[in-house]
Amino acid sequence: MRTHRSTITTTVVLTLVLSVPVGRAEDLSWRRPLSNRNQFPIALQFISLKPESATALTKNDFRFVFNFDYSNTIIDRSNDLESLSLDMEHLSTEVRFHAGLGKGVELGVAFPFYVMYGGFLDPFISGYHDAFGFPNEVRGRTPDNLFQYRYEVDESPVLERNEGSSAIGDITFSAKKTMLENDKNAVAFRAAVKLPSGSPEKLTGSGKTDFGIGLAASRVGERFGGYFNINYHFLGKTDSLDTKDYLSLMVAFDWRFRTTLAAVFQYEVQQPSLKSQLPLLANPAHQLVLGLRWRKSDRFQFEWRLAEDISEAGPDITVAFEWTIHWAGSKT
Repeated sequence: MRTHRSTITTTVVLTLVLSVPVGRAEDLSWRRPLSNRNQFPIALQFISLKPESATALTKNDFRFVFNFDYSNTIIDRSNDLESLSLDMEHLSTEVRFHAGLGKGVELGVAFPFYVMYGGFLDPFISGYHDAFGFPNEVRGRTPDNLFQYRYEVDESPVLERNEGSSAIGDITFSAKKTMLENDKNAVAFRAAVKLPSGSPEKLTGSGKTDFGIGLAASRVGERFGGYFNINYHFLGKTDSLDTKDYLSLMVAFDWRFRTTLAAVFQYEVQQPSLKSQLPLLANPAHQLVLGLRWRKSDRFQFEWRLAEDISEAGPDITVAFEWTIHWAGSKT
């Protein structure tokens, strides 16, 4: 009899637990795509609208974001006209500030800082690639943790640096306007401008002003969410690089498997930003990004992500961490 009552009690408790919703709709604002961008060294010199949800911060809401990307890149490609040699690791640190102005308007500014050097991951990545049969490029044929950054056209250096460096990148100002929003769905228009605050000599900026526009759409439910971005970037013409305007796309899905924890799967494609006959630079860049987002509280949120290139125009691997601090202001 006692066993029978225990079984009934356990069944009732489990039924009640499983029937509780994952969370309330008003608690879903922390759900959004992963804040990834292609960390390919040449791509860092140009504007790239980062993935976002279509929902804007409400009036008097503010968000500080501290983002860290660490990437390893090794590439050696050439043809009769061009050659590209990259062997490096770099840390991209970005501080962002976002403010909600009300009526679906959000403004932001991003300050990037780059540290480029030979790194330490080459032996680990070589062993990882050997273990799973992945190509190792020139690993094993060049010294581990070498720094090399050289792009030549007609045997003349276009981009070249033989030693590591650290420098600020190009500052970006952004704006978002949510045009359609209900309980689950939202559509927004986005725009951004990148100013030439970086260092062309240290290869952390193009020295020109770039612009970007885009649309964002999102549908966020209690457990599952979907996100879509399409952007077009207008690049300033530089003296050394033959740049061209380009399109980018992002599709992401998240699964909230705990009240404050969501897993995110993201796919990104970015058209080339240079006119080139090297297939690596002439073809679109594709990336798969996996991540976790944890909402510790209304104030603090954390994101971990791993980006793997599925084309050549991206780092071998990028690991990243992001810390968000959110202030909800007075609504009066």
